[in-house]
Amino acid sequence: MPHRFLQKLKYLLKWRRHYDAEFASLPDRQIYDEEILPYFSQLLGNEDRILDIGCEWYNLHHQRHFRAKDYHTLDILPDRAAFGGKKHVVGSALELDQHFPQGSMALVLLNGIFGWGVNGEEEQKQLVVQLAHVLREGGYLLVGWNDTEANRPERPPGELLVNAGFQPWVFPPRGAETLLANEATGHTFEFYRLSS
Repeated sequence: MPHRFLQKLKYLLKWRRHYDAEFASLPDRQIYDEEILPYFSQLLGNEDRILDIGCEWYNLHHQRHFRAKDYHTLDILPDRAAFGGKKHVVGSALELDQHFPQGSMALVLLNGIFGWGVNGEEEQKQLVVQLAHVLREGGYLLVGWNDTEANRPERPPGELLVNAGFQPWVFPPRGAETLLANEATGHTFEFYRLSS
């Protein structure tokens, strides 16, 4: 526990300045921080469970949007727990069913997983099955991925998600199901709901 506290303290003292200097002005980060996270925070009730997959120092501030919510984080690397929420699980996104009950989440935030660890088609299919397991009927899924040669997953995530019962959903503030948020990196946000 002291290690986790020290990691967060370092972030507050040093890394937050780095985030503001290097990341906060990126178009995809602005959309995520200023539109997507606040929208879902307002949309969901305090009893709704949220799962944020993938923890890094530059994601620590996500928690402020969900202070009053049932907010959970997950990362496969143990040292990332320092950047997770109070309800953090060390584990693989490919094994969500080992950590969370079926249909338990109202929202899953999956930004930078496809193409950043889950790359091959078989892993992608496995992740999609796990997402369908953990989301409740009508639950929301945000997928963020880079459509570039260096980080493009083997299959576009949308193809696999639609085949598994996810329906594209229009994100009201933008009036779009898909949003190219950063042309330089090809970072794209896609919005879905799990159908019955």
